[in-house]
Amino acid sequence: MVNEKKMSLAKSAKELAKSAGGSHSTVETRTRIIMQLVHNLRFEQNVQIRTISQLREKNIENWLRSGKEKGLSPRTLQNRLTAVRTVLTQAERYDTLSRLQNTAKKVGFAGASRDGVRKPPSEEQLNRLLANVNHQGVRICLEMMNEFGLRQKESIMSAGSLDKWLKDITSDRHGRFQLVQGSKGGRPREIWPNDPAKAAALVSRAIDYARQNGGKLIEGDLKQALGKFNRVAGQAGFKGLHSPHSLRYAFAQRTISRLIEQGWDKRLALSFTSQVLGHGDGRGRWIDQVYSKN
Repeated sequence: MVNEKKMSLAKSAKELAKSAGGSHSTVETRTRIIMQLVHNLRFEQNVQIRTISQLREKNIENWLRSGKEKGLSPRTLQNRLTAVRTVLTQAERYDTLSRLQNTAKKVGFAGASRDGVRKPPSEEQLNRLLANVNHQGVRICLEMMNEFGLRQKESIMSAGSLDKWLKDITSDRHGRFQLVQGSKGGRPREIWPNDPAKAAALVSRAIDYARQNGGKLIEGDLKQALGKFNRVAGQAGFKGLHSPHSLRYAFAQRTISRLIEQGWDKRLALSFTSQVLGHGDGRGRWIDQVYSKN
């Protein structure tokens, strides 16, 4: 447990947020949310506390109401509440946690939908959007997201693994290969392409381009590459319902449909797809709700 007595409120809040663990992006998001709470306590509520352990239910409710008044969505407010609950658990404030059970209902954002908020483009729409992409490396990354269900970071960081991927795809009858670089939480996972021949052709094209581009699909360090990816993809029309993340939806839906057509039980097909996407095998129902609704 974090020793809050020797720290400032901001420092103890950060340490508690980090100590809960999770992937780098999860910890980063949780820490950012908790620091927003600290700022609200000091400058909007004028609450003078020295540790997170002194946080009260009414302080949290006031912060959430403030967010609601500013137009934050129910999902965003739910994410805020989840982050606070996680930090309070680390601080062993179980009394406050028990009183937060009805907070979402009291503040007015209970029942926030977990349905997916993206819509995979049709094949015709995808081809039209890809034709608008004016950077070959970005286009390849988008195509790999669609074919393999990769996240943005995973596709951008794939350049160093492409030769191994091609070798595995062509030597395995299912076209399986292992993704390591850029995976969330550093957890490697197996990718099962829906079309091994198409997968091999795409990876071969990616290898050729990376060799011509200094060993990278998108130039610059990771931050610069992510920025360029988002700018170029957005300008081409990959935004809103059809943001790059919608390509993971497309991959998931194709995978689920293929497995069911092959005779798999839907529950097992969802569990398998969850693993391939990097969510683990216990989130089949969540995959169905998020990725299969649109």
